[in-house]
Amino acid sequence: MSLPSLLAPQEPQLRSQLPASLYAKLWISPTEAILKTVMQHLNTLQHLLSHYLPYEVVAHPPEPGQPKWQWQTRTLMFTDLAGFTSLTQTCAQQGTTGAQLLADLLNSYFSKAIDVINTSGGDLLEFTGDAMLVEFNDSTNQRSMAKAIRAALRLQRMMGEFATVQTPAGEQALAMRIGLHNGQFLKADVGTPMRMMRILLGKTVRQAKQTEHLGIIGRVCITTESAALVADAFRFEAHQPGYLLVCDDFEAETLGSFDITLRQQRNKRSLLALNRTESEINHEINRLLTKNLPLSSYIASPILKLLVENAREHSIPPGFSQAAVLFVNLLGLPDAADHVTSSTEECQLMTTLSHLFSQINSLVEAKDGFLQQWTYHLYSDILIYFGIPGAHMDDAIRAATVAGEILQLVAQIPPLQIANITFQITCQIGLDWGTVIEGEIGHPFGRRNYNALGQPVNRAAHVMSQAHTNQILMTEAVQQEVLHEQSLLRTELPFQYQQIKQINIKGSDHPITVFGMQPLSPPSKQ
Repeated sequence: MSLPSLLAPQEPQLRSQLPASLYAKLWISPTEAILKTVMQHLNTLQHLLSHYLPYEVVAHPPEPGQPKWQWQTRTLMFTDLAGFTSLTQTCAQQGTTGAQLLADLLNSYFSKAIDVINTSGGDLLEFTGDAMLVEFNDSTNQRSMAKAIRAALRLQRMMGEFATVQTPAGEQALAMRIGLHNGQFLKADVGTPMRMMRILLGKTVRQAKQTEHLGIIGRVCITTESAALVADAFRFEAHQPGYLLVCDDFEAETLGSFDITLRQQRNKRSLLALNRTESEINHEINRLLTKNLPLSSYIASPILKLLVENAREHSIPPGFSQAAVLFVNLLGLPDAADHVTSSTEECQLMTTLSHLFSQINSLVEAKDGFLQQWTYHLYSDILIYFGIPGAHMDDAIRAATVAGEILQLVAQIPPLQIANITFQITCQIGLDWGTVIEGEIGHPFGRRNYNALGQPVNRAAHVMSQAHTNQILMTEAVQQEVLHEQSLLRTELPFQYQQIKQINIKGSDHPITVFGMQPLSPPSKQ
């Protein structure tokens, strides 16, 4: 019982790329039929992985574990879905039926939005809950800006289909807020061969997010400097100082002329010729592994396992789960990116960022959590979950423990010297506990992601924003769950906490109590 000689060197990689049952069959009896099944599975997995990642990562994947970065000037679009919080609360009361209803509605929304983005020449970089970050590129800044504005106006017109949503509790409405900004930012790929991450840094990213935040529901908000790029092609209305609103006074047929690009060819699945010799099949398996492994490194281990095990079904079903949500805002690193003056300083910044991200991810994975992504929810944040996709009896304790370990880790990072400015690396951390809908969200035949949505995500982000420098804040929901888990497990906690204050949070009828938390043990040497 052994693998064919051509595949034997790839055995360690096959462990993570094959479903457990198929791996066992391949090891026990590597017949031609089994080899064909392996080849078909890896081809399907490649197709699924390409839908989980931005186009640039799929088209030009970096070497896993080798940091890579580049300054780019592009137009960024941030979107946010208004009305989603109340819709989630309504569906959560319906159990499994509500989860499926919410997933169907979200997938309908994202499918239509992604179709508009794709045919408008955009590249969807990230899902954060119900929000999206999209990039537009063209031969000139004027062309990329115009392309982004047309896409944004099409998205707002599309939202008319969701103005009235039927739910078990009656009609509800969804609407969109969109912000656009053009500028230069640093695009970086950091991490280890086990886990890579695509990150955007710089004031352009923060400005684009702020533009969405200051926008109006149902409208497209744009910075004045970005509007100046296309002043002859679009009409604008005054908004707040530094911001304008785009006027949609186009005829339907004019705005309907999509900016179709060739990149959409990535969604077409390659066809496999099954009438191959065994040697040809082995070579194709090796080729697919070589293609899949760099893409797999961008997917958190628990999610990659779900993708591998569910590849035949082409989807991960939704459900409501109890989870701990952890937001970490790293201060200093994003600001330093705007001040680099040499390649040496860039390398210093990227090395620090890659090492810090890798160590944070290792702390999370050691406790069976998963680091979802680097987000731009409020700041430049890291979003982490415990309890999904697999639950433990002590997920709240695990989350709080890791929060303390991250705090200790960040405290040991030496200051960065960039352009004769000292940047101290610090953090803010927020935790919440509650019910989230988790599963695959996005386009059923295109760009999508495993995601968790719900009020705990918003609360954790807001609580994080209330924390002082190098402070951990957790909600009363986390504190109560920690007490419950501690009573069940009869264990000592590696941290201590005390009530700090009450804060008001969007979506909550009453102020919520937050607790300050500190790890008990001194920081270990990293």
